[in-house]
Amino acid sequence: MGMFILQIFALLCLLLVMTVVLISDFTSRPFNARVLFPTMAMVLLLGVVVTFEYITRVNGDLIGVTWCTFLGFAIRPFCIYGFVLFARRKMGRMGFILLAPLLLSVLIHASAFFLEFEPLGHLVFYYTAPTSGTELVYHRGPLGFTSHILAAIYLAIIVYLSFRRLQGKHRYETISILFCAVFVVVAVVLEMMGVVMGALNIAIAISIVFYYLFLLKEENRRDALTGLFDRKSFYADVERFARNIRGLIVLDMNGLKLLNDEQGHASGDVALKNIAGTLEGLCDSKMYAYRMGGDEFMILILNAELDYALVEKRIKEELEAKGLSASFGHALRKETTHSIEDLMKSADEAMYADKAAFYQNHPRADRRRK
Repeated sequence: MGMFILQIFALLCLLLVMTVVLISDFTSRPFNARVLFPTMAMVLLLGVVVTFEYITRVNGDLIGVTWCTFLGFAIRPFCIYGFVLFARRKMGRMGFILLAPLLLSVLIHASAFFLEFEPLGHLVFYYTAPTSGTELVYHRGPLGFTSHILAAIYLAIIVYLSFRRLQGKHRYETISILFCAVFVVVAVVLEMMGVVMGALNIAIAISIVFYYLFLLKEENRRDALTGLFDRKSFYADVERFARNIRGLIVLDMNGLKLLNDEQGHASGDVALKNIAGTLEGLCDSKMYAYRMGGDEFMILILNAELDYALVEKRIKEELEAKGLSASFGHALRKETTHSIEDLMKSADEAMYADKAAFYQNHPRADRRRK
């Protein structure tokens, strides 16, 4: 009994921490609160249910323990489903599709209440009277691992979405996400083996807190408007990949001030987001896109075999299809002893030359000195 009280205490502490964090963060990240508050509440409820399951089983309360076990099996996948929503952010129709197996799982586990209709009542789980004492004996049916299998499927989805979110870059950071998944998987296995009941509750709660802190760290590396890595991240990555950097591509949007003046800053923001989306879509795992500030973007390249002119051509074509234009400049690092500062200077010079040519051909767009 002491173990279950300790679990509830730990869950309350974690819930309190997340409540304080989410309240302070509600204005800037309301989605986090809408998803994580219910998820943490379900985790806490799961801890309470497991505690009462133990009490009713020990006291021989068949109806009570059946209800508690049913609720425990039903709630577990919902907790991880909340985790999936948090990882995906915008689910749309996919959210309802992933919700369907949860509802089916509830119906399957509800079969345990039909004890008088065999074998329906023994499909998932059932209890029998003990040979001595009052503690009921738990039995797992042929569908007894439905909840655990469903939880494992959702965990696999979390890992997949997390890798997609990072788009294959900074793979060392995915260790944080994999740690959460492995941590919960171990807890699921321990419960399946009957080693530590209730371990999944603590594992989910800790993973949610850990994953939330990881995403905060990740978001702090990104530009608020475009979602690209920001200027601070650029210089941090320059240090991290110092020996592997092979080149830079600098691009600066053409006509942003004209667009802001004639159509408003909201249109300018949309244009910057479109540029960022284009860069993210065209950059592979050896190319890192950054918004350096204003209408200036940078692509850090770790691939010596890259055709810079071809990359610039593809980006220009994508931008032109969206009604946008940008000036480009690139520089190739032939020796690792060449400083990044010199590389940036060379790329900037090429970009400003390209921009001067653009404004010479489009004088109306030149609002830089007006």
